[in-house]
Amino acid sequence: MAVGDNFHLFIIFFLTLAPCLRSSVSHQDLPRGHGQQLGKHRESEGHVDVIDSSELPSPQKFWDHYASIRKPVVFRGAAKHFPAFQLWTDEYLTENYGNLEVKLEAKREKEEVPVGARGLGRDTIRSFLETYQKKDTYTVSQLPDPLSREVKVLPFLMCGTFSERILEANLWLSSGGTRSMLHKDADNAFNCLLNGTKDWILIHPDNEENIPVAEGDRGYGGFATLDVESVNLIKYPKFKEVKWQYANMTAGDCLFLPYKFDPTGCSNAKLNYTALSDVDMVWTYPGHGPQTMGNVDPFETKDEYLSLVNQTENGRLDADIIFEVLTDGEVMQNHEDLRRSIAEKVLKIIDVDKKGYASKEDVEALTLDQLKQMADVIDPDPANTEEYEFAIFDLDSVR
Repeated sequence: MAVGDNFHLFIIFFLTLAPCLRSSVSHQDLPRGHGQQLGKHRESEGHVDVIDSSELPSPQKFWDHYASIRKPVVFRGAAKHFPAFQLWTDEYLTENYGNLEVKLEAKREKEEVPVGARGLGRDTIRSFLETYQKKDTYTVSQLPDPLSREVKVLPFLMCGTFSERILEANLWLSSGGTRSMLHKDADNAFNCLLNGTKDWILIHPDNEENIPVAEGDRGYGGFATLDVESVNLIKYPKFKEVKWQYANMTAGDCLFLPYKFDPTGCSNAKLNYTALSDVDMVWTYPGHGPQTMGNVDPFETKDEYLSLVNQTENGRLDADIIFEVLTDGEVMQNHEDLRRSIAEKVLKIIDVDKKGYASKEDVEALTLDQLKQMADVIDPDPANTEEYEFAIFDLDSVR
């Protein structure tokens, strides 16, 4: 769950009603919404703002009215300008991109990881599209690079820092009926819907103190512990105070989900829809091999290490200091030797002159490639690899 003073946004799909929980409290004393789906505990604050694609804001207006104040907004019909909106049928994707590999998840988050044609949590687009109507799975994966030619970046993002810090693009494919746990994402996001409908409940970070969060998840992204289909307001009484908004999306809409921006200036030049393939994204995926989905923002990593070196008495970072930071961040929490090894690898990346420490100048000189190396070392995700099963199963589980 996001760090520091950054914006935290909780999102969830709107789901069907669930029966009330059994409780020793009398029916008359039960708080409103107890045992019912998320959002029944109080009236909503209304639908988020909606802007038609014919009236998209300038970069400055988008910043002033939405990004700077971390306010979600639906851009109605914006995705209809993507070639993908017309092209991406099952037949087209199978014929043109069927051999590309994607990640698989169960329709209900945190359930058992499904097996696809390429192993645990891994499938080809062809195999998925041949079976997804019959299986309880869906694709949530880094977008394979070849498909990025048919996706556009909204015009007001093609300016200054907006365009320079597009981290990654992800692909969601399902037959419907998916749900997510109550969670917050770690980065700004634009969710564009090409087919079907999608309903959201959005909770502002001002409510965070009243939301039960899973242990260890009050950091860079994370999940709440309550059941969104049957909220227990006896166990979590503070949740009664949580305010919420909703957003309804139909095919062709894009929803802005804010986290944090640090923008630079934009010119007044006319901006157009731009192919995603023409943008220098930080993390990309060719369609085969390991992914980098969900990797940390390298620009934030640089800011954090600059802050860290400024806090030292002698202006030097060594492996011991980095080890302490990793420990505080619960990196490899139960593996001190691995955490020590990670600290030494990080220092080696920063300390290019092999002094045994890193100075402020060393951190300031870090290139994007070096920062990406640091991200791979500090926060690797086994689910992004083709050997995911080795991280899930131990030898005793193999028969």
